[in-house]
Amino acid sequence: MLILAIIFIIYFSVPALADDFITDNIINGCGNSYSYSAIFEPIVYNCANGYFLPAGAVSCEKCPPEYTCPGGQYTFSATNTQGITEGDILVQNAIGSCISDFNQSFSALFEPIVYTCSSGFYLPAGNDWLDDSEGCRPCLIDNYCTGGTYTFNETETQGIAPCPESDPYAPAGMWDESQCGRKLYVGGDFLYVHKSPATPDEHRLYVRVNDNVYSANMTTVPTVMTRDSARFLKIMYNSTEYYVCDDTTYKN
Repeated sequence: MLILAIIFIIYFSVPALADDFITDNIINGCGNSYSYSAIFEPIVYNCANGYFLPAGAVSCEKCPPEYTCPGGQYTFSATNTQGITEGDILVQNAIGSCISDFNQSFSALFEPIVYTCSSGFYLPAGNDWLDDSEGCRPCLIDNYCTGGTYTFNETETQGIAPCPESDPYAPAGMWDESQCGRKLYVGGDFLYVHKSPATPDEHRLYVRVNDNVYSANMTTVPTVMTRDSARFLKIMYNSTEYYVCDDTTYKN
């Protein structure tokens, strides 16, 4: 206890006459009247080719895609990223980083979304989208949509075509030009009729408009004549009752 007390007194009674740095071990140096400061030397990292030194990092990291990292010696820096060049695409998350952490500018990397639309659907232009993730929309009235694979476009609508002037009408959701045709009015309702198929079904309702022949579906299953109507159009043929309907409620 006596020795400790003497050292305590000497330590606080000696004035600080000058500052210096510790450059060697001090043995039995209690008689010196100096204060000392530690020497700090930044750590140097040797990064191999394909690696770089991020800001504030204590080890080299692998070069991300789209960048060039030639490797080399880099001194630790809390604010500067070193050894990475020629890239301007941000391909990794930058968490808790400031602008001073990077020695170059970065741009986002965008990949257009590709949509596969079923027949009867199309891909609207970007500004026409609704707030959902589906992308594809049912084909519009008086058009047909064959379906296909389309890349998102902000200004161009894809996969939809208008019916020709000679047969301008078609219900929504149609998938083939042959479904374009005319409207057959029945009372206060109507159903769509279109050009007869090359090999028609055994039973169809045929109507002539000028020099063109149009037809509608016939089925023995009770079916309303169009999806927008609650009415049935019935025809008796060879003692069998048939229901006439268009492609909105019956698909050949």
